Amino acid sequence: MAPRAYWKGYLKLSLVSCPIALFPATSEREKISFHQLNKETGNRIRFRKVDAVTGDEVESADIVKGYEISKGEYIELEPEELDAVAIESKRVIDINEFVPKAEIDELYLRDPYFIVPDGEVGQQAFAVIREAIRKEGMVALGKVVFTSREHIIALEPRNNGMVGVTLAVSIRGPPTGGVFRYCRRREGAKGHARPGDPHRGDQAREVRAREVRGSLRKCAEGAAAQEAKGREDRATKRACTYQCGEPDGRTTPECAGGGWKAIKCNASPIEKGQEAD
Repeated sequence: MAPRAYWKGYLKLSLVSCPIALFPATSEREKISFHQLNKETGNRIRFRKVDAVTGDEVESADIVKGYEISKGEYIELEPEELDAVAIESKRVIDINEFVPKAEIDELYLRDPYFIVPDGEVGQQAFAVIREAIRKEGMVALGKVVFTSREHIIALEPRNNGMVGVTLAVSIRGPPTGGVFRYCRRREGAKGHARPGDPHRGDQAREVRAREVRGSLRKCAEGAAAQEAKGREDRATKRACTYQCGEPDGRTTPECAGGGWKAIKCNASPIEKGQEAD
């Protein structure tokens, strides 16, 4: 049975692009897993999605994604909004940088994938990109979106194909300054490694760790900022309505003299003291 591609899209280097398919290079198929059972009946345990407040079960069709802007406050994001900001990066790996492989610490390596051309049409273009990377003698970096999350992926030629490895963007600080600070040094070590040692102790090259804020997170933060601005405007309207009693576009001296700026309240007529939506 032919393996099934995990992801299909395009690989782009400058003006050259080709259709590609990604296949996981590792598998957890042989991993042993267990099910949870009811000790009394031997039946399997089922998990249901319930409302955290009401306790009622929620249908999948009624579940949306939300971005937490403060404790217990969320901005709801529709699938269309998420797709709108990720549509270009979803199906394109755009190579935008080459770095020496030695500058990528093994701590940052995550999931490996085999990359091959998708069909006969892209064979020649794929070979051009592969050999261009091979000629550089470095690793090519690009961005890709898997399951609505943006990842940095490092690409390098391997035989007639390529291998791509996603990189972690958050590692717990330098070990020498944290977890390893209580470890004893080797006998005779004085803070410097032997000449030619690729790991030069305290003088080792720092990994090219970049703070990656994907388009999805930017979209969520932008929506949160707009929501916060909207709440501030509504609060101002409520204050003006309460102080002035003039929600029909007029201002009064009391509103200006009572510590509030003389702004026009454009809300619909409301009884004095009643909050506006």
